[in-house]
Amino acid sequence: GPFINANIDWVILGAETGKRKGKIVPKKEWIENIVNYCKWNNIPVYLKDSLKDIYPEKIKMFPNYK
Repeated sequence: GPFINANIDWVILGAETGKRKGKIVPKKEWIENIVNYCKWNNIPVYLKDSLKDIYPEKIKMFPNYK
């Protein structure tokens, strides 16, 4: 559903791992939508390695804290 920017500093995305690996697999469209939203709103996004088979683009942004 819609995603509202409520002072979000950083978004970290990953797929389930361990015993639950493969039980719920994120769809590529879900990841694309979140990544695009973050890029449009200047929110750093970090994709965990568990997504590499679903979303091959390597994105590892970090917040810029002062």
